[in-house]
Amino acid sequence: MSSLLQTVLVIVGLVVALVILAAGLIVYAKKSQAHKKAPGTKYKTDPNSTGPQINAQKITEEEGSRMVAMRTRLVALGAVVSGIISVLFFKTWSMQLVQSSEYVSLAEDNRTRVIPTKAPRGHILDRNGQVIVGNRASMVVMAQKDVLKDELIIKRLANVLGMPYAAVRRNIRDESQGAAAPRMVAMDVPMQTVSYIAEHPSQFPHITIESRSVRAYPHASMAAHLLGYTGPISQEDLERNKQNPDASITYQMGDVIGKTGLEAQYESVLQGIPGSQTLQVDAHGRVTKFLEEVAPIPGSDIQLSIDIDIQKATEKYLLEAIKIAKDIGRNATGGACVVLDPKDGSVIAMASYPTFDPTAFIGGIGAETWEDLTSDESHNPLTNRVIAGLYPAASTIKAFSAISALEYGIATPETGYNCAGKWKGFGEAWFKWCWLHSGHGGQNIRTGIINSCDSVFYSIAKDFWNSNEPEGLQHTFRDWGLGSKTGIDLPGEQAGRIPDAEWKAEYFKNYPPEDRQWRAGDTTNIVIGQGDVLVTPLQMAHAFCALNNNGKLIKPRLLSKVLAQGDNKPLIETSPEVTHQATVEPQFLELVLEAQRGVISNTTLSRYYENMEHKVAGKTGTAEVASKGDYAWFVGYAPYESPDYCIAMIVEQGGGGGTSAAPAVRKIFGHIYDEPMPEISIKVDNTR
Repeated sequence: MSSLLQTVLVIVGLVVALVILAAGLIVYAKKSQAHKKAPGTKYKTDPNSTGPQINAQKITEEEGSRMVAMRTRLVALGAVVSGIISVLFFKTWSMQLVQSSEYVSLAEDNRTRVIPTKAPRGHILDRNGQVIVGNRASMVVMAQKDVLKDELIIKRLANVLGMPYAAVRRNIRDESQGAAAPRMVAMDVPMQTVSYIAEHPSQFPHITIESRSVRAYPHASMAAHLLGYTGPISQEDLERNKQNPDASITYQMGDVIGKTGLEAQYESVLQGIPGSQTLQVDAHGRVTKFLEEVAPIPGSDIQLSIDIDIQKATEKYLLEAIKIAKDIGRNATGGACVVLDPKDGSVIAMASYPTFDPTAFIGGIGAETWEDLTSDESHNPLTNRVIAGLYPAASTIKAFSAISALEYGIATPETGYNCAGKWKGFGEAWFKWCWLHSGHGGQNIRTGIINSCDSVFYSIAKDFWNSNEPEGLQHTFRDWGLGSKTGIDLPGEQAGRIPDAEWKAEYFKNYPPEDRQWRAGDTTNIVIGQGDVLVTPLQMAHAFCALNNNGKLIKPRLLSKVLAQGDNKPLIETSPEVTHQATVEPQFLELVLEAQRGVISNTTLSRYYENMEHKVAGKTGTAEVASKGDYAWFVGYAPYESPDYCIAMIVEQGGGGGTSAAPAVRKIFGHIYDEPMPEISIKVDNTR
């Protein structure tokens, strides 16, 4: 029965009831008047009449008052009844004429169902058009929360899905997709199981089957950190989206969004526009007719600067570097490597270890898996160490310390230094060792870089300390992008730190005043990339690229193009962006570049690189970290004359930079240029 008909019947019933009530009151009033006669009243006859005749009875004043009051009540009751009937009549007229379309709409809603259709996310492609992340269809079993009340249904579902009862119950109880949203019980369900559930609806009430488009990873966990992962939208995500004035997409519970990496960075591009299916249903909710369908619009594909082939090689040789470190007794726990194109800032490869499998996040990650990925024993596999790993720069910073000394006039290319192994520039009580305790002998800026002579740079630090520009080193480091974000198109990048007197006073504000002061020893620490200096591998690669661009810092970027659906024509194309111009004299820059070429040709590293036709230049580094083993650095670029590639690698607790990082980078260059490294044994190299 429709709502309109029910309302009309109620109105008619009220009118009838009011009429009956009014009639009853009138009858009651007449009877009351008849019974009000006083006892003993006499009747008189008219003597002139020919028959018996009754005169009007005698009416007292009290009886008259009662009659007037009764008439007043009847008039008032009539007015009330008339008012109610008028209101009910107006309401009926309004429902029939004025609000009829609204009630028709409500009635229509009661017999139709609109089912949203999820839109596939856009694909992620490498620079050559190969798919890195795609989509695939998955059959998903969904359950309403009410199923929790029926243990028999849960047991049936567990049996047919081959899942533990507790797991099925836990998935149905999960409210991460919203208190009223259907729960995903299982995904990638075999068609045989899907058919059985569909053919036995009475055994599985409130259980539905959906076909969903989920992420597919044809190269497994390759590039997991830069790609990121997707997951069901949370209530917090919804609130953030509502409060974002620039949000271009409206979400609802149950939607899948990018959570980290490029999936999150380009969510608005990759996310499609959902469609819908309108179905006609009967009073029991059974589908009786298909009414309308609005097809979903898939998200746009994005093309990256990443080269799958080089990405695989980078991951392979980073892992090999960690293994080499372990083989020589180092407790290597992780590492990072990035390959940039110095000419335009594009990222060719990016690897971080330990890594993770993004398929674990499809449909929502389980509590146990999440705990495994975030425990201390796992060594933070979800952290992209390339952009968020903070490390002492060690000797890789010496190129910029040299530029600073030359630019500020602290030294000249001809300035000489003597390294006796034990540096006593601030007195015997404050001596420092060069990494080569036997000493390097006579040195200058150029040989100081080649040999990574600490004594040369300690002397530079002392001269800065005594100069009118005691923080000249910090100014130069920052000028080359160290201690600040590069601006890469990835979420989660860390800025690092270039410490100075102001920072130290604030950071140690709860310490005694003498411990908050910047001291000469702080300057001798930062000049060799130690102390409180923290950088990311991306920052070091970024700065080394600038050395080969006359000081131009070009923003690193992963996105190359956004492609149109259908014809794959570019909708958006990115281009190089110079974000800063560092200050450097051409002759000083040339000196530093030549010295970095000497690091490869005039040291123990030559055994790995000497057979390469494409000449490499670079710098090793060995970072000292409190309570841990040394961290191994190497940053190199090739061809030396006009670099196409710049590679930065760090191996946590990997020992000397020449032991694990430098040979691994050599193998990456060998893969790129098809110039394999000779089959020679890796030796322990303590070069700093």
